[in-house]
Amino acid sequence: MYRTREPVGVSLHITFAYSASCRLTLARTAAAGMGASVS
Repeated sequence: MYRTREPVGVSLHITFAYSASCRLTLARTAAAGMGASVS
């Protein structure tokens, strides 16, 4: 049961991790830009 849904779960996990890392990078860049503009 679990093995048949494994590829879907893996691709979903990869997509979620990729979007999360992209969001984190964007947030970090925005925070750095804000800090640079403020200071």
